[in-house]
Amino acid sequence: DEVDGVLSVVVRGSVPLGVQYGAYHVLELAGWRPYTPYRDHRPAVIDAAGLRAALSEIEGRTFAPEIDLRGLHLHTLHPTEALFDFWAPADTERARRVIDWLVKNRANYLQWCALKDIEDPERYAGWESFTREVIDYAHARGLSVGLNTQLFASSSLQNAYLTTDRESLDFLEDLPFDLVNLSFGEFLGNDPQRFVDELGRMTAMIKEVRPATEVSATVHVGNFENLRVEYEGENLLYYFLVKFVPDVIPWVHTVMYYNLYEDAGGAYLHDEFDEHRQFLLERLASGEPVGYFPESAYWIAFDNSVPLYLPLYIRSRWLDMQNTAQHSGSPLGQHVLFSSGWEWGYWQNDYLTLRMNFELPGEWRKAVAEMLGPLGERGRRFADAIDTLVDIQHLYLIEKRLAAYLAGVDFYIESGKYAGIVSQPTRVLVDEAAKLSGAEADDFRATVLDPLEELASRLEELTSGLPPWDQADSPWLEEIRDGVEIDALRARYVELVYRAVLDGDGTLLDRARDLLERAGLVVARRHANLHYPAGELVLSETENPTIYPFGYLKQAHTLCLWRRELVKAENALGHPLQQVPWCID
Repeated sequence: DEVDGVLSVVVRGSVPLGVQYGAYHVLELAGWRPYTPYRDHRPAVIDAAGLRAALSEIEGRTFAPEIDLRGLHLHTLHPTEALFDFWAPADTERARRVIDWLVKNRANYLQWCALKDIEDPERYAGWESFTREVIDYAHARGLSVGLNTQLFASSSLQNAYLTTDRESLDFLEDLPFDLVNLSFGEFLGNDPQRFVDELGRMTAMIKEVRPATEVSATVHVGNFENLRVEYEGENLLYYFLVKFVPDVIPWVHTVMYYNLYEDAGGAYLHDEFDEHRQFLLERLASGEPVGYFPESAYWIAFDNSVPLYLPLYIRSRWLDMQNTAQHSGSPLGQHVLFSSGWEWGYWQNDYLTLRMNFELPGEWRKAVAEMLGPLGERGRRFADAIDTLVDIQHLYLIEKRLAAYLAGVDFYIESGKYAGIVSQPTRVLVDEAAKLSGAEADDFRATVLDPLEELASRLEELTSGLPPWDQADSPWLEEIRDGVEIDALRARYVELVYRAVLDGDGTLLDRARDLLERAGLVVARRHANLHYPAGELVLSETENPTIYPFGYLKQAHTLCLWRRELVKAENALGHPLQQVPWCID
C-alpha cells in the first residue's frame, strides 16, 4: 500500500526466519545487497517506480527454501576472519555481524571448529561465556548452531579439539549446540572396526549428554592406498565407514573448486570424486539422511593465499546442486559450505552459494548478474567479466589441469609431494623443470607452458577490457578488477619463470621480476581496502591458537609463494645461491 507517498509492505512468514527473509527481500528489491558481514551496498537513491514494479511481480508469492539445512562451516583451524570473530575475539560484535549476514543471505545454520586451547580450564571458562552469548544470539535470530570436533588424535594434524571420552563432552552440557560435526583428520586412518566402534561410542555419548543434538560425520577425500579398507565384505575408502554407524548423518566432502561431476585434477590423488558422488546419490535415492560439504576456499598455498581470484567456485557449487537434483530427483536435504576466508572476492562464493541453497537458478550466471545488478551498467559489465573469467578458469584449470601451476607450493606442499602425501594437485617444480631436456622438455612446453601462455593472454585481454581501478566507482568492482588483474599477472609470471629455467634464459626472469613488482602494487592496493575491520589480524604475524602463527593473507601480502619460485629459478640459472623461502611462517 502507498499512502501520502509512503510505501508500506506486508511480509508474512514463519517466525523468526521467514519474516526476516521477507524483509530483507524487500530491501534487495530496493537495491540493497548484504555482500559481506562487515560492509554492504546501499543505494544512494531508491528507484520508487522500479521498487513498486518489482513488488507487484512478487505480490502473493510464497518463497520456500529448496534445501532444509543451509549454512556455513567456518574453518577456524585456519587463521581467517572467522577465527578472530568466533574463537579469539575481544567481544561478540563481529560474530553477531556474521550471524546477521547469514540470515540476510537465507541461511539457517552455522558451525565452526573447536580448538584444543580450551582444554585449559581458565581458557575454557572465558570461551564458554563468550560462546553462550554467541549461541543465544544465533538462536534468537533463528539459526541452528553446530561445533566441529575431531575424533582420532593420530590423524589430527592441526590444533583441533579432540572428543575422545565423556569428559571431553562437558562443553555440550554447558552449551546448547544443535549439532556436533565429527571429523577424522586427513591422510591417516585407523583400524576399520575401531573406527566404527569409536564413532558409535562417541555418538551415543553425545545423545546421552544432549538427546536433541544431531551428529554428522565428515566423509573426507584421500585416494591413498593406506585409506582403502575392507569392512563387511566391502572395499571402500576409510571415511565411508560412517555409513555403518546409526544416528550419524554423513556429510560428503569435496575440496577446492572441484566438484562431484567433473575432473578433480589429482587433488588428494583423486581423478574424480566418483565414489563420493555415488554415495551421495544412493543415500538421496534411498531416503537416508546425507549432507553435502564442499568448499568455497581451500587457503593453504592454493587460492586466496597466493592470491588468486577464483569465482570458478561459484560454477562448481551451482553444478553440484543442479546435477545432484537432476540425478536424484530431489534437492539435497543438507548443504553446509566449508568457508576459509572472505577477502579477494571469496565472499562472493559464500554469498551466492547460500542464496542458491535457498533457490537454485537455472544458470549460475543469473546469480552473478543479480548480485551486481544494483551497481548499474558498470555492474553488468563486471558481471559479464566474471562470467568470462569463470569460463576461462574452467577450461584451463579444470579441463586442461593447470590448477597446480597457478597455485603456490610452500615447504609443506613440496615435502608432501616427495613423501606421497598429496593434497592440492601436484606439478613439476621449478628446479625439476630446469633438469628437463629433449622429449621431456618438449612435452612440458606443449602440455604446460603453451597452455599457460594462452591462459595468460586471455586473462590479460580480459583485464584490459575493464575500467582502470580508479574508475571502477565502487569498492566491489575495484575488488573484482584487482582479482582479474592478479590472475593475469600470476599466469604470465609462472609461464615466464618456467620458460626461463627450461630455456636457460635469464632475460625472462627480468620480465618476471617486473610482473612481481606489478603484483605487489595490486596486493598493496587490495590490502589497503579490505572489508574486514581488523585487517592487521589477517595480514601479519599474529599470535593465535591455530598451528599457523600468522593471518591467512600473510603469504599473499608478501607474495612469498611467488618469490619462492623466483629464488628457485635464480638458483637453477646459476645466480648466487639463495635460501629458498619456506612460506610457512
